[in-house]
Amino acid sequence: LKLQFLYLIGATKHPPPMLPLLRRARVSGGPLTRRLPPLCVPTRSLFSPVRRPVDFARSFTRVHAQRRWGSTATMGDAPQSVSVKRSDYTQPAHWTRHVEIDISIVPGERAKVTSKLTVEVNEAQGAGQPLVFDGDKGHELQSVTVNGAVLAEADYKIVPAGTEDTKLEIAAAALAAAGAKFTVEIAMTADVENNKTCMGLYLSKTEALDGSQKPLYSTQMEAEGMRKMTFFQDRPDVMSTYKARIEAPKEGYPVLLGNGNMVGSGDVGTDRHFAVYEDPFPKPCYLFAIVAGDLLFVEDTFTTRSGRKVTVRVYCEPKQKDKLAWALQSALDSMKFDEDHFNLEYDLDIFNIVSVRDFNMGAMENKSLNIFNEALILAAPATANDDDYERIANVIAHEYFHNWTGNRVTCRDWFQLTLKEGLTVYRDQTFANTVGLKGKTKRLEDVKLIAGSQFGEDAGPLSHPVRPDEYEKIDNFYTLTVYYKGAEVVRMYETILGIEGFRKGLALYFKRHDGHAVTCDDFLAAMSDANDVDLSLFSKWYSTKGTPEVQATADWNAEAGKYTLKFTQGAKAAKSKDPVTEVLHIPIKYGLVDKATGKELNAGVFHLKQEEDALVIDGLPKDAQPVPSLLRGFSAPVKLYFDHSLEDYAVLGASDTDSYGKFNALRKVYEDAIFARYEDLVAGKEAKELSIPLVVDAVAKLVKNESGDSHLGIANTLVLPTTEALMQAYSSPPVDYHHLDAAREAVRTAITTALKGTFETLVDSLPEFPGTERTQAAIGARKLRNVLLGLLEDADRAHALWKRSDDMTSREAAFSVLVKCKKDHETGVNAEFFAFAKEHGFLVMDKWFRVQALNAKTMDQVRALVEHDEFVNNSDNPNRLRSVLAAFSMGNGALLHSEEGYTFISDWVKKINGRGNTQMAARFARSLSGGTKLTDKYQALIKAAVEDLVKPEHALKEEPLEICTSILKGLGKN
Repeated sequence: LKLQFLYLIGATKHPPPMLPLLRRARVSGGPLTRRLPPLCVPTRSLFSPVRRPVDFARSFTRVHAQRRWGSTATMGDAPQSVSVKRSDYTQPAHWTRHVEIDISIVPGERAKVTSKLTVEVNEAQGAGQPLVFDGDKGHELQSVTVNGAVLAEADYKIVPAGTEDTKLEIAAAALAAAGAKFTVEIAMTADVENNKTCMGLYLSKTEALDGSQKPLYSTQMEAEGMRKMTFFQDRPDVMSTYKARIEAPKEGYPVLLGNGNMVGSGDVGTDRHFAVYEDPFPKPCYLFAIVAGDLLFVEDTFTTRSGRKVTVRVYCEPKQKDKLAWALQSALDSMKFDEDHFNLEYDLDIFNIVSVRDFNMGAMENKSLNIFNEALILAAPATANDDDYERIANVIAHEYFHNWTGNRVTCRDWFQLTLKEGLTVYRDQTFANTVGLKGKTKRLEDVKLIAGSQFGEDAGPLSHPVRPDEYEKIDNFYTLTVYYKGAEVVRMYETILGIEGFRKGLALYFKRHDGHAVTCDDFLAAMSDANDVDLSLFSKWYSTKGTPEVQATADWNAEAGKYTLKFTQGAKAAKSKDPVTEVLHIPIKYGLVDKATGKELNAGVFHLKQEEDALVIDGLPKDAQPVPSLLRGFSAPVKLYFDHSLEDYAVLGASDTDSYGKFNALRKVYEDAIFARYEDLVAGKEAKELSIPLVVDAVAKLVKNESGDSHLGIANTLVLPTTEALMQAYSSPPVDYHHLDAAREAVRTAITTALKGTFETLVDSLPEFPGTERTQAAIGARKLRNVLLGLLEDADRAHALWKRSDDMTSREAAFSVLVKCKKDHETGVNAEFFAFAKEHGFLVMDKWFRVQALNAKTMDQVRALVEHDEFVNNSDNPNRLRSVLAAFSMGNGALLHSEEGYTFISDWVKKINGRGNTQMAARFARSLSGGTKLTDKYQALIKAAVEDLVKPEHALKEEPLEICTSILKGLGKN
């Protein structure tokens, strides 16, 4: 006791014996750390010697905390967060089975949050352990009771857990008499006013009909936001039923929303009111949500196949109500599709969707109260383009589909994130390909994302399996790999088992696990057991990071009519620096196309399960000239190499019955020409006018459309690969980005010069549809016209399009061409677009910024955008930040990949981190992760920018720090 006293008053630096024990428990994954905030890099050197006082709770709680940690305690002195490992998973010592939570909102003051929790001892972990809740350093604890008895201060403590989090620990001795099942009541206040993270309970805003700005209270709990609102077991395997009471002033907050069905409401005095919601289905706390503010809604009803009548409402700020019709229809379409295609029915009486202006992500699937970034809800022909409409429908479907794949059956731990996200992306892609605006051509857009950006993630320092084994901050693993590669893993189940086999597996999965928190292994077991198939080899897809590579060769024995395809995977097939060496189960859809006739000779699926294997196809005509079409439909997320000639690609581009096969053939033709030009530039050869007759001929055949493809299909295939995608496809890194970008531009110029007349004739002959029409024919015609105008860089036709159009699809495309041609100011279109944006709202202004950031030619132009009043005055808004920073960093590589570009992003990461939105800071820090494929000059510049970022004086929080540390590790390998 004397040692403890001396340590806690600061008279000695030597901790008493009990504290090292606590620290050892934290590092070893003991009961105090099962949901530690993940930060595995050694941060002490990064934050020392800066000392930050821990701002614990007020009154006795502050004194209580100081008595345990000392009045001058710092986050550096406190136990640091450690890496979380999947192998260390253990169940909690206690389960919270039921939650009654009361949230009282008083504008300008701290929110009062009282939680009454029904808790059970987890007998599997043994009795006699402390009860641990996650919290935030901004909380002010007022009282803790167990079974109605107020605990003494000595019965619990609050301790730091990383730079922002805390833990509330109720001593085992205080629970000894409570029994196996007891209640805990926690009364506290949360600092909502100063919460700038857009996590937990936070403030956004709405615009009233008179143009005035009003506050809106909203929540975002996934992944670890509940701790920012109240002390709680903030982990997904703790599933509870909820009853929530929300209280707020009537004025300014007429709408109070929560999860589940409303079971009560009323007045509190004359100027306040409340609403009570009850959700009977157990859920993890990351699905908890409330909204309080001035909102209007549109509504309809949906009757489920069992006869349940569901009220469907979509809410938004009052001034935007006229932009809700498409979102409402999309919700109804999603509900019907889930019944028809997946046999899954909605389970409550109400389904609410709320549009929020300040939102870090796209949307959130909170049970019966989906909360959306307004960019994915609001749509009108004059303010939203065709891509916006399509994206809104697909994201609404995604979040609705989570009701079963994520809510009714959820993740045991965050390592299993792809279990809900990969599966639900697969489901929303199925929706898009079946009933979506773009139909089956949407698959090509998904493939472009995988083959470009996701393969880039696989090849960089942030590479990880679809199911990671370790993380520091889970927020950093909401990635293309987890979502989109995870969806490809689910799609491979369907390819292997067939659609009926896949549905059988899905039905068994829900039957076994409804209402439970489970793992990817449980999903695989359901698929395996339902079909009596051994999927043990396939399971390696969950643990393998990087992009697998497959080498294919062919032998044609014309005399015997036998065609042999030999496939090799693993190290023997690799062309990358860090190859995937695991042998995987890779389903390869294939076809054989006759070079002379264009007819299909054979098709099927080959299952590559060994390092080397061969497919033998007999019975072919002796006079056939087979050309293989491999990886049809992009049947596996792999790089497949086959030595096709340009003539072979021309055959596939003209005759392949598979849309991906056609798309991939022309892409390879583009790549061959671009890489040849690139290697000439690197070698210093004199730049001559490019002659690429085979490429020009292939493009000419495509646009003449002799095979009857849709305009959407032609447009998707016609677009040249981005420079970033070309970096991933190039087999001999490192790459000089600007030489590669110049080579791409040279090929574009050569194509458009040779086919200028053809392109212009096609542009002028395409049918014009009303901007309100959302048929595939209308969308396809607009898409092809816009792609051709972009290739031609035709300012005159773009200006004419601007003047005659009143829909955003046409006007945004015209504006983009004019900005690229430096004609936007000369024609007055820049000023016209700006004036239109001022009149029609925040999202239109985002487009004005985005187009200019994408097409800026100098860093001065980019800096002028972030210095514009409309940016400066809204630079805390995630969408406004993305409109310039994401557009610049993801779409303007020519400027990003420079000392000025890297420094610009680095400086903004510092600013956003300092403002408290660490998720956004981490996402923009990712812009600096693509350097491992670049030459030394780029890597040195990136390294300098990132090393500056992690200096102690910038005090990076855990999310961006993890990203930056990983980038430096990746650069250190090269």
